[in-house]
Amino acid sequence: MPSTDNPTIGPGSSPAPGCVILATILTVFGGLAILYTIVANVQNRRLGGFTEDQPAKIETFAPSAEQTEKANQKLGDLVRAALTNESDRVLFSADDLNTLIATRELLKDFRGQTFIRKIGAEGIEAEMSQPMRKGFFGGGRRYLNGTFVLKPELKGGTVLFRVADIRVPDREVPRAFVESYAALEFFRLDLKNEDFLPVLKKLGSVYLEGDSAVAETRVELQ
Repeated sequence: MPSTDNPTIGPGSSPAPGCVILATILTVFGGLAILYTIVANVQNRRLGGFTEDQPAKIETFAPSAEQTEKANQKLGDLVRAALTNESDRVLFSADDLNTLIATRELLKDFRGQTFIRKIGAEGIEAEMSQPMRKGFFGGGRRYLNGTFVLKPELKGGTVLFRVADIRVPDREVPRAFVESYAALEFFRLDLKNEDFLPVLKKLGSVYLEGDSAVAETRVELQ
């Protein structure tokens, strides 16, 4: 009676099936590597149209004692309103925000790479220098140096500064890139900052009004 067991592949067996499988795997992964390389090269060429090899030097804001006291008082008003469960409305100017970036732990992530030029109807206009990775496999960095237009909103229990536009002098930044960059939601207040966490929990709204960024606290019913 013929045996139904699978034949054992011995020394004399043909290696063709294994070679075919290996060749197929190498072909697939080789094709993917070529595809990713092509995509990365296209991406690098597109980024090269509006990015730089070096970061821009961003203006450093050196607040006076008066500016520091004024900005700290406004921040203190928000903290007091949150801790006492009161409704308050505090307006921050561009100088106030630059002062807080320069002096407070709350905005330290913006320090050295952000200078706010003005606040207007279009948003908070900030000079920024942001690193961009080249391609899928590293390969160094390029820098997006320009004016970022940011709009504040509440999301995920914190204040998010959403990118509305990116302007690079004498160059065009594709709208699709701006929208993709905005979706990453890079610019937000750190939820780990325990000193400001009570305020974040009590914020009712953040918005722009004239030349100011406005933060409002809400009252929670006991």
